[in-house]
Amino acid sequence: MSIRSLAHLQRRQLGLRSPFSIFRFFRVQQNQPLPIKPVQIPAAANASLVHSTRNPKKCTCGWYHFYGKCGHLYQRFAGTCGRKTTSSGRSGFCTTPAPKNVIYGYYVNEKCTNAKCTVCRRRGH
Repeated sequence: MSIRSLAHLQRRQLGLRSPFSIFRFFRVQQNQPLPIKPVQIPAAANASLVHSTRNPKKCTCGWYHFYGKCGHLYQRFAGTCGRKTTSSGRSGFCTTPAPKNVIYGYYVNEKCTNAKCTVCRRRGH
């Protein structure tokens, strides 16, 4: 089978019309999110900080949402820049409500924290 006929077969199976769309398919396959453990969440949040335009001076304050392998929210991580402090002296968000940032580059490779998760029970996660 020639490369041209193989590419045509793959495009037809994927329902893609353009001959260049097959390259987008392979690019998407390469950019899959990386599995991490729960202890790696702070490091992953620091590796993917988002400079929000809603914050003063575009700081990185906000909630960083990490999802599990079943697709449910696993943990919300509070990321603060340290410019503002709360009344108790701890570092706080620069704006209220703080921006919500979904981390697409990583997923937590553990069981879901939701006890009623039927996906995890069915798959045996």
